Amino acid sequence: MTNGDRYTKAMALLESPAKYPGLPARDRSLVQLRIWRYPSFQASSSWAVLRVAKAHFLRRITWDQRRPVIAEPITYGSEVPLDAAVFEALVHRLQAIQLPPFLPVSTVGIDGTSYGVEVGSFGLSARLSWWESAPETWSLLQEWHASAIAQFEGLLPVSTPSL
Repeated sequence: MTNGDRYTKAMALLESPAKYPGLPARDRSLVQLRIWRYPSFQASSSWAVLRVAKAHFLRRITWDQRRPVIAEPITYGSEVPLDAAVFEALVHRLQAIQLPPFLPVSTVGIDGTSYGVEVGSFGLSARLSWWESAPETWSLLQEWHASAIAQFEGLLPVSTPSL
């Protein structure tokens, strides 16, 4: 397996947390919210809220790209039930943020950290991402993102690779 193949496979796991093979299959689940942080030289993670019937689950997928790899990418997954009220409060804070979605970009770079958030439901979805520092008009989103990660990390078991 080439480095490009490992990267592609690892990113597929981070981008589709409901399909992570090391965690319980959640048939007919809907990823209602997913946020991510992908640094160049540290472990990359995505956090997702899955809805299955009336239950919610918080799932974290981590790719430890810092460790030498012979074949498959080294990934870790964890999951806990999530109280619907916790999820609703988090989404309510996100929905209150107003920002211009389409801005000109003048930054160029190679190494750094990519961040993002996506929400989904039947018939409506949105995805926003940024590299390194979010535009000034997205500062509330960047603060919400950091707060959501901290809240999620407080609910999940300690991650295997040091985040």
